[in-house]
Amino acid sequence: MKLFAAEVHFPFIDMEINPNGIILELTNSAYAVQTASTDPTVYSDKVSWDDSPITGAGTLPRSSNPAVQTTGVSSASNGHKWGAYGTTGGSGNSGTGGFDFGNEKTLDTYTYIEATPVNQPVAINIAVADLKTTSISPAFTNPVAIGSTVTYTVVVENVNNSSIGSTSSVSGAGFRFAAPAGFTISSANITSFTGTVVQQPGSASNTGNAFTSRLDMSSGSTATYTIVGTIGTALAGRTIAVEASMLRPADTTDPDATDPNTAGTPTDPHQECKNGTANETCNNIAYNSAVNVNNYVSIVASTPNASEPSTGGAFTISIQNASTNATVVSYTVSGSALAGTDYTALTGTATIPAGSTSVVVPVNVIDDQIVEGTETVIVTLNSATNGVTITPTAALSAFP
Repeated sequence: MKLFAAEVHFPFIDMEINPNGIILELTNSAYAVQTASTDPTVYSDKVSWDDSPITGAGTLPRSSNPAVQTTGVSSASNGHKWGAYGTTGGSGNSGTGGFDFGNEKTLDTYTYIEATPVNQPVAINIAVADLKTTSISPAFTNPVAIGSTVTYTVVVENVNNSSIGSTSSVSGAGFRFAAPAGFTISSANITSFTGTVVQQPGSASNTGNAFTSRLDMSSGSTATYTIVGTIGTALAGRTIAVEASMLRPADTTDPDATDPNTAGTPTDPHQECKNGTANETCNNIAYNSAVNVNNYVSIVASTPNASEPSTGGAFTISIQNASTNATVVSYTVSGSALAGTDYTALTGTATIPAGSTSVVVPVNVIDDQIVEGTETVIVTLNSATNGVTITPTAALSAFP
């Protein structure tokens, strides 16, 4: 630590030139100059200046150089200088420096006494908090269908563990719960806690499939969030992979989740969890993929009325969400119309191609000379590959 005292200023008003500057030296009480001393409290010839507000400072050829010097330089060798005796550099200059840089300006030189530096040890206490996402537990009813709700119970903790130094409370620790697109969060609330836990007012944010908040937590405290959401069509046949995380606030170290990059406030729990390495190895993030959403296949008579001699019918088998693999659907055929007599026999299976959501099963009529009443073809779905669920199971096509 160093103090600066007895600051004194020497302003020059309308001094066109000062090519040698002003030499200022510190003396002792007897006005003796002790140039041999290296103690700045005994001898110093440093001066400083700031000409930045002056028009042309640093740009005109005879301005002070540098225009700003606030750390102090020797006034004897390189002081506050400007202008020159010469015939150029200013209007009307005839060799006396008239109208040079200092014309009609006030240029200030100042100095001060530097105290002897004092080294004083300062104890710095770094907040240490081991923030942990303890668990994610879903509650749901099987089979899980589109429109169903899932309730996630998420427990987070500020672990008290003196062996790793984790004994600090935290203010503004980041909590985040994220689900895939298609899952819509309807509510997220702290339903229980131990110790002292406060969700900072105004910090809660629900963006649809993600919820964030800021928590104040005493060391050793826990908080339980209950998060409820609804499953959308985009998740049919998918696994709902969710994650929850805790993120240290600024000026806090987490023993197993502190990115060594100190630029800015922590924003990414995954980057923090890498701890300066290539792999995530921390307890701040938890994952859950226990909820599998059923993908339903259904059938309708898309062309329900067939007739002789050549108007065929058709069934359309549809799946809620396209699969990356082809889906093979098995079915049986019944009804009063006779296969091979009234229509071409159906194969009993239909394949929905990978990436598609439907397949058409045509019913081709067979013309004959017999006058018949209305007959029916009923297709009943039996099973499907890729874990697809069948609903509804039957469709009807009529032959008048």
